[in-house]
Amino acid sequence: MQPTLLFDADGVLITSEFFSDTLAREFKITPEMTQEFFTTAFTECIEGRIDLKKTITPHLKQWGWKGSTQDFLHYWLSSGSSVDTQLITLIQQLRKKGFKCFIATNQEKHRTNYIKEDMGFSALFDGVISSSDLGYKKPSIEFYRQLTQKIGITELKNTWFFDDTEANVISAKKFGLQARLYTGLAEFEGFAKKQNWV
Repeated sequence: MQPTLLFDADGVLITSEFFSDTLAREFKITPEMTQEFFTTAFTECIEGRIDLKKTITPHLKQWGWKGSTQDFLHYWLSSGSSVDTQLITLIQQLRKKGFKCFIATNQEKHRTNYIKEDMGFSALFDGVISSSDLGYKKPSIEFYRQLTQKIGITELKNTWFFDDTEANVISAKKFGLQARLYTGLAEFEGFAKKQNWV
């Protein structure tokens, strides 16, 4: 039986720079200005407890954003949509060989939907599962517990998780998954060949 493969989104499949860097460069809304939001309310958005659209509006006024909340969200979502097409192609080859491939990511619900529908990932993966779906975010052990239950994974040792954040890899291993730090396409291809996946 082919292993199940779980991929992080940002830093693995999605190659766009951090949104805070884009915001600072293009609108002079600096990380110092946005830090409080991203370390408090946004965490609740990522875990699906509150809606980003509702909670961010008062912050936009403080940051000096001139447009509407909808304008800001559209700019945010579209600015983070560059993908590694070579990795996507490789994943499609693996799926043709019978591998089940899922996205396992920390995202609030609006970006989750954008990734699924506007970026077309629903058609490219067997499922897109985010922290806002599960109520927990990586590196919480509960994220992996809820994730595997939702997907129906019973063989943890035949499930590989690839993430570019070491803390997430460590917690996935503690839960019982096979997990590997993602450092780039070339390293992943080499690993896949060693495993006789390709």
